[in-house]
Amino acid sequence: MNIRTFIANSSQEALRKVKEEMGPDAVILKTRTISRRGGAYGDIKDQIEVTAAIDYDAPAHGQGELVSSSYEEFHEKWRFLEARLNEISHFLMALEASAAKSSGLAALSIPRNHYVYYRHLGVIPENIHLIRARDRAQNTAPERAISKNELRDCLVDLLGSIKIAKEPRVIKKQMIYSFVGPTGVGKTTTIAKLAAIYKMKKRLRVALVTVDTYRIGAVAQLETYARIMGLPLEVADNSADLRAALERHQSADVILIDTAGRNPRKQEDVSRIYQTLKVPYSLYHYLVLSANAELSSLLAAEESFRILPLRSYIFTKLDEAVDGSSMINFLLKCNRPVSYLTTGQSVPEDIEVATRKRIGELILRRNYVRPVEPSREVGYYGPGQPT
Repeated sequence: MNIRTFIANSSQEALRKVKEEMGPDAVILKTRTISRRGGAYGDIKDQIEVTAAIDYDAPAHGQGELVSSSYEEFHEKWRFLEARLNEISHFLMALEASAAKSSGLAALSIPRNHYVYYRHLGVIPENIHLIRARDRAQNTAPERAISKNELRDCLVDLLGSIKIAKEPRVIKKQMIYSFVGPTGVGKTTTIAKLAAIYKMKKRLRVALVTVDTYRIGAVAQLETYARIMGLPLEVADNSADLRAALERHQSADVILIDTAGRNPRKQEDVSRIYQTLKVPYSLYHYLVLSANAELSSLLAAEESFRILPLRSYIFTKLDEAVDGSSMINFLLKCNRPVSYLTTGQSVPEDIEVATRKRIGELILRRNYVRPVEPSREVGYYGPGQPT
C-alpha cells in the first residue's frame, strides 16, 4: 500500500493534490489542521494536512489525467492484446498445419490455410480428415491468405459433414421413442417438450412410460407433466412391465419412454436399462447428451450406451454451452445424426429440430475468426516460402 501526506492552505487544495498525485482511487485516511511558521517574519499560519493511501503505487507527478482515463486505455490495450493473441493463435495453428502435412497427419489434402481455419472453428486435428470437402478449384490452387469466402466454404464443409436426422413430419404408424443418457442431461424435460408438441401441435395420441424408478421424484416429475397435458402415464419396473404397458397403449400414435440417468462408466447400470428395454417392439433410441459436456464425457457415453441400437442424438443445454467444439467433434467422430436441440427449461418452447444453420450459429458464437492479412501470413511460414 502506498501512503502519502499532503499539506496545503485549504482542504480543496489538499484534495486536489491527492487526486493529481495518487489518482481518483486514493482513500483519505486522516485530515487535521496544523500550525506552521512561514513568511518573511516567521508568522504562524494554519494549514491542512491530509494523509491518503492507495493499494498500488501511485503514478508519477502530473499523471492524474492519465489515471482518470485508465478505463479507455484499458480497453484500447485489451483490443491490442486480443489482436496479438489472434495472430499468435493463427501462427501456432499454421505451424501445426505444416507439421501435419510433413508428417502425413490426417492425410491432409487440403490447403494449409483451410487446416488453420478448421482449427479455429474448434475441430481437433484428428477429425479434420473426416470433413468431406466439396470439389472446388481453390483446393488445388497455391496456398494464400484466406478470404471471407474461403472461411465460409470451410464452415459449409464442416456443417455438411455433420449428419442431421430426418424426423417424420407425418406419423403413419405407431412410433415408440426411448430416451437414454447420463444423469442430469434433461431427459425428462425433453420428453415433456416433445409430448406437448405431439399432443398440442400435431394433434396426436400420446402416451408416456417411465422406467426411472431409481431416482427420487422422477415419477412425480413426469406425472406432473402428464396431468397438465392430460396424457396417460405408465410406470414399469422391468421388461415385463414395459411390455404390458406398451400393449395397453397400442392405439397411441406416439409412446415416449423415460429411463433413469446412468453413469456411463458403470456398465452394469447401463446393462440394466438395456435389459429393461428389451421388448418385442421396434424402439427408436435417442441418446440424450449435454452440449456443454467435455468431449471425453460425450465419447464415454456413446461407448457405454452403444449396447443399444442408437438411432440419433438429442443435445440439451445449448443455452449454457459457451463452446460448441466438443459437440461438433463428437458428431464428426461418431458419425451418427442429431435430431433435436434444446435451449432451456420452458415446455414446450425450448426445443427445436436440429439444423446445420443452428449448429453453425453455435460454432460462430464461440469461435469468431477473421481473415488473415497476406503480409502477416508470409511471416508465419518464413521468408521465401509459399503462402
